[in-house]
Amino acid sequence: MKNSLRQFESISSEANSRRGFTLVELLVAIGILVILTTLTVSAFTLNDGDRVSNSISTFKNALEGARSRAVAEGQVRGLRLILDENDPRIVKSMIYVGASDYHTRGTVQAVWNTGGFWEIEFDSAGLGNLQNIGAFDDTVGGYRIEVPAGSGNWFTLQNSLGVPHRWRIIEHFEPSSWNTTLAGWSPAPTLTGNPARTEELPYRLELKPTILEGEDPILLDPLTCIDLDGSRVPESWRTREDTNRDGTLDTMGSESDLNGNGLFDFAAGYAQGSNRMDILFSPDGTLAGNLKSEGVINFRIAYVSDVILALPLRQRALTYDYSGIATYPDFILPADPEKDHKALTIFTQTGSIIITDIDPTISGSLTNGFNNDIATQPYYYARLGRESN
Repeated sequence: MKNSLRQFESISSEANSRRGFTLVELLVAIGILVILTTLTVSAFTLNDGDRVSNSISTFKNALEGARSRAVAEGQVRGLRLILDENDPRIVKSMIYVGASDYHTRGTVQAVWNTGGFWEIEFDSAGLGNLQNIGAFDDTVGGYRIEVPAGSGNWFTLQNSLGVPHRWRIIEHFEPSSWNTTLAGWSPAPTLTGNPARTEELPYRLELKPTILEGEDPILLDPLTCIDLDGSRVPESWRTREDTNRDGTLDTMGSESDLNGNGLFDFAAGYAQGSNRMDILFSPDGTLAGNLKSEGVINFRIAYVSDVILALPLRQRALTYDYSGIATYPDFILPADPEKDHKALTIFTQTGSIIITDIDPTISGSLTNGFNNDIATQPYYYARLGRESN
């Protein structure tokens, strides 16, 4: 009987010892709860500047990643801006792209143009059916070619309008140094004829960029976007409606209301047809193709709600007659938006990228045309190279 009582007391004592938590356990649990609560609350209480800063940092990091890949891999790499499905004037995601493959069919000749530059001329088999399969677009430039194949002499081509299968050389990459005598081209080709041309040479032509294998879209903060109407981007990316820039919807001529809304939009669309908003970097870290001649490209990163609110403002600004003014607006953005916005600038000659504030100052000869709600020099700080804090 006594043994049974002792056993009962022992069991009861063990049960009591397991009834609660130690002080250390309680403190650890409370600490974890505080951390989780802080993270959850901060996720829902990001201020305007935080969201815009996060998105513009994501954009910059993606661009720098593309440039680093181009340098490291020795091939053209870049970033493709993806139009939003619900609003074709904004971008909320992007993805890495690169030169898809090489085309080597047939041969080419370098031909001296009496205008003072060299062109690459493909033979009848050279371009083949590349246009038909979507791997080559003869209306745009920026393609890179290696001549002769395997030599390491890479050049960028620009379309020579009116001459089938002939493309102008607009830049070269080390070790080549293209000039009027070809003296810096290794190995130096033999020139014959008038105008001078080389013998037929093998080549490697980089085809149109495609999405790199295994890559997923890079997303901006869902409340923010790249505002294309408020950005200074290549004109080739835009489809204009008001082609004569007089601020009216003409019923005659080549103009047309492409959106069918009875008004002229700043841009009827972006990246139409086979065109793509690709920002490509060469292996030397500078921008590749036609974008290199842009000098600077300015992107406005803003709240989606501010972009929507700016639509009527942009319509009013476009009713002004710009036909007699040399500097037609490349962008229209409000001087005083409801929320924060910033600018990302790419200097195309060097490939450098900076983030700046947007200058709301209203000044300049176009003040009356834009009215006092429009910022006329929003990218002034970018021109100065004054980076945002």
